Parts: sequence; C-alpha cells; structure tokens
Amino acid sequence: MKIQIPIIRDERVHPAADGIYSFGVETGNGIVRHESGGPGGAQQGTVSFTFPDGHVFDLQFVADVNGYQPQSPFLPVAPAFPNPIPPHALEQIERGRLKLEARAREEQRQSSSQGQAAPARQYGQP
Repeated sequence: MKIQIPIIRDERVHPAADGIYSFGVETGNGIVRHESGGPGGAQQGTVSFTFPDGHVFDLQFVADVNGYQPQSPFLPVAPAFPNPIPPHALEQIERGRLKLEARAREEQRQSSSQGQAAPARQYGQP
C-alpha cells in the first residue's frame, strides 16, 4: 500500500539575477523545511519534524566558506579529551607551526626573487 503525504505549503523564490533564493515546504505529516541563500553560495535553513514518541527534532544550519555547520540538540557531541595537553607539548606544537610558517615565507621570498617559481621536477629526475 502506497501512502501519499500531502504538501500543505510550498513557497519558492527561484534564484534571481543577484542569486538570492528561498523555499519553504511543509508536509501533512509535520515535516517543515526552510532554506535561503544568496551571492557567494552562503545558505542557511531549518528542518523540523516530530518523532513517533512526540519529541520534536529541530536542526538549524549554515553552509558557507567554512563548510556545513549544523546545530541541533539531537546531534552527537564528541566527549571531552580525558587529559589536559601538557604545556611543553603545546609549546612544541607552536614551535613547529612557527617553523613551517618561516619555511613557507622563505620559499615564497626565494621564488619571488627569481622572478618565477622553480620548474616542477619530472618523475625520476633529480
């Protein structure tokens, strides 16, 4: 038996010349979905529905240059790290980061002083 769920609301604003769009949909079984976005690809929205036990699932999200960022009390959360990171380990991590940055600046300076980047090596050549 095929069950059909009615669409109660379906509002859409198709992408305009400036890239702005939005939509909102609500179904007869309580699913509600909203989304909007604009220039640059940033999007935000919500999803909600009711579980059979009566709990309401809510999710808000943003999707932008930082990736997909959902927020909901229903999403799992990683446990806290069981032990603090020792200060000497944090110092070593920072020292390594600074060395990498210095190396990258030096390589950039060398390539710009040569007027162009060094040619890529062919596989098997020194």
